[in-house]
Amino acid sequence: QITVTEEDFNGTNYVTSNTIPDGVPFFDGIGFDDIFLENTDVIFEVDLRPAYYYIEDNGSLPSFSGEESVTTVDWLFANGPLIAGSWESWGLSQGDAESLGTAFVDDGTSGDAVAGDSIFTLTKSYSPGDEVEGAFKLGVNGYDNESDFAVDHYLRIGDSNVVEVIFGAVFNGEIVNDDVYDEYILKTEEGPVVVRSGGTEGDFVENIIVDGDFTSDVLPESWTFFEGEGA
Repeated sequence: QITVTEEDFNGTNYVTSNTIPDGVPFFDGIGFDDIFLENTDVIFEVDLRPAYYYIEDNGSLPSFSGEESVTTVDWLFANGPLIAGSWESWGLSQGDAESLGTAFVDDGTSGDAVAGDSIFTLTKSYSPGDEVEGAFKLGVNGYDNESDFAVDHYLRIGDSNVVEVIFGAVFNGEIVNDDVYDEYILKTEEGPVVVRSGGTEGDFVENIIVDGDFTSDVLPESWTFFEGEGA
């Protein structure tokens, strides 16, 4: 139980009724559909073929934060609130990423279906009260090489608890931003798919369903930001 005073009850603080069964509170404006209600494992699968093709054609991946160029694919890192819990510094080691629980594998373990198929997998454990929607960005070998500054994936985890994304096809709302890797990402009626060459140039709009229960047809006219950790 959480006790508040009249002074505390101002629309931005905790209230006793706004908790999940084990007593984890959350701020006004966030409902039960916006958080996990129980311990949940979510599998993230990333098709990394655009990164391989880009290196083959250009020699190295682009660098958006001034780090060293990446010329081989050794491992994959996930940055950002939805997976890492916050925005971490780029250029961290694989060991540090493994300690954070943000390193993907393609070795047939930890939920990865097939070793060596260029589909990198991360199984992320969420606790009651963790949000089901948020931003993240991917980085080969721990570096910032998927998309430009502030171009991040933003999606909602659905009931199947499996999230499939393509490296470089940055899904945010209804926009697929694939400017960097558009040569290897083709727009289809089923959504973006990976091709060796001849992809769709420029960003494109998709009515994409992410994991079965989230769809966006219209960009909002305004955004509402809710108070949370670090606010």
